[in-house]
Amino acid sequence: GDVALALALLHHRNLKESSAFHAYISTLPPQDLFTSLPAWWSREEREELLGSSELADAATTMASNADQDYEELKAAGRMSSSKGEFLWALACVSSRSFDADELGEVMVPILDCFNHKRPRDTAYSYRREEAPARAGFVLTSLRDLGEEEEVYIAYGAKGSRELLLNYGFCVMDNVEPDGSMNDTVNAFVQYPPDEWAKIRSCVLADSKAKLKRWGDEQKRFAPLRCAPQASYTYQPFTRLLDACRVILSGDEPQGDELDVVEDGAGQDLGGQSDEASWEMEELGDEEPEGEEDEDQDQDQDQDQD
Repeated sequence: GDVALALALLHHRNLKESSAFHAYISTLPPQDLFTSLPAWWSREEREELLGSSELADAATTMASNADQDYEELKAAGRMSSSKGEFLWALACVSSRSFDADELGEVMVPILDCFNHKRPRDTAYSYRREEAPARAGFVLTSLRDLGEEEEVYIAYGAKGSRELLLNYGFCVMDNVEPDGSMNDTVNAFVQYPPDEWAKIRSCVLADSKAKLKRWGDEQKRFAPLRCAPQASYTYQPFTRLLDACRVILSGDEPQGDELDVVEDGAGQDLGGQSDEASWEMEELGDEEPEGEEDEDQDQDQDQDQD
């Protein structure tokens, strides 16, 4: 995860010229340039600029987790770097790492310098070779590029809240070509643990995929957004209605009702899969089992330069 990769980054940074990654690490932004990330703002700054928003809560949680991780590592004798250095490494990973499928979370020199743009103009893939020296990431243009034109990559169909939290910037018009909004509003449903167990057993018992999409007790909300396609706009409402039906009447959704939940989950705008990588991602972010889209958006953590 983020902490393991941050520790590896710190290790090589402390090796200085002795590290094989010294040249790359020297290109990473210094600690003072990560002040655009809300988690590293002071509590007073978060309260003044973010108020009581979901973003403020998420940033406070991220900062608290970082403090706890540092203290636990220090107590275990596994942390020789300062807290500032540890936060620097976490910020690098949060804003510049890539999800490389079976490789897990990785740092990719040069590729992490590209800025974000939607809809995407490029796609990247990991090329495996028998000779490790020939393996690596390949960036492919999806359209003709003009001379001296800036090349962008897409961090995913992410809302402004997630972009600011993890990358330190927002997009003014965060809208897809089909008019769908990437910004979401989370609708929360509160109910006691015994009712949650009832929902899991009634609504989701027949499908592991559905169980994944609902998540656990910490993710009792659904992302709501505006979109031209009715299924994309209203699919989260069907999940909430199913939950309310189970709580109030004990009835189990039947037939097509479950199919709506199945078909609507995990689809990007226009039917393209685009999973978010942040740990507090919304319900319904799992890609349906057995489905892959060659035009899949790049799920990636990357900082805006």
